[in-house]
Amino acid sequence: MQCCEVVELLSAYYDGELSAEKADAVADHVAVCANCAAELETLHKLSDLTTKLDQPSAPRHVWPRIAAQLNASQSPVTPPAMPAQRASRKTLFALAVLLLVGLSWIAFTQWHAHEHQHLAVNFGHFLDTFEQAPDEAQQELIAHYSGKPVEIADAIRELKYRPVVADGLPPDYEPAQAYLLKMPCCRCLEVCYHRKDGGMLCVFEHDEDQPFWFGDRPTSSKVCAGKPTRLVQVDSSLAATWQQQRRHITVIGAKDVAEVTRLVAHFDQQRGL
Repeated sequence: MQCCEVVELLSAYYDGELSAEKADAVADHVAVCANCAAELETLHKLSDLTTKLDQPSAPRHVWPRIAAQLNASQSPVTPPAMPAQRASRKTLFALAVLLLVGLSWIAFTQWHAHEHQHLAVNFGHFLDTFEQAPDEAQQELIAHYSGKPVEIADAIRELKYRPVVADGLPPDYEPAQAYLLKMPCCRCLEVCYHRKDGGMLCVFEHDEDQPFWFGDRPTSSKVCAGKPTRLVQVDSSLAATWQQQRRHITVIGAKDVAEVTRLVAHFDQQRGL
């Protein structure tokens, strides 16, 4: 498929309206075409944003005032007054629109702050529990964010892009389980791994940087394998997050900076193949 054909089909592809043959063809193209992948990601973000917006009601006293003003402007007037009243009606309509936009923005920002606060609490508890009881921590995270176990191939179809973790980790990591989580930021893919020498590592791939995940924990910055990386000490292990092309990767349970650097380099190498 050519890009011009794929762009015409992206909306129907995102909505699941294509035949299996066409959907597979679009998916194959998007997996190797950065421009079309970016177009698809824009659809994904716009869809997420519209589902998060509330429709707040205006204060009770606003609508009666607007109605009174509109009714007043419709009363008989002399011809010379008509231009001024037309302008007044347009002004009132513009003010009403601005009021609705303002109320929507206030509601959205309040919702956003509320979600971030809950996310800091929930993910903070996950971090606190992970090292000593990773399975318990994982089950709580799934419960909070409607998580479900998923095969990587199914995750690719649902997310409509190919995650970097789809290509796996180095040989000394064994995949344990993958999950799709409905986080406030996006649908987030998490893949958990067992190290062959002991311990668990979880890798999250998400659309935007999420400093709220770490709450008020002290953070530091370091360049790992050429990428600016945020590091957070969690008990005796590290959490780390960095940007990987258009998305972000967060690793929980790294032993040290050397392991983080190795993982950053691995994902870069995988994307370069």
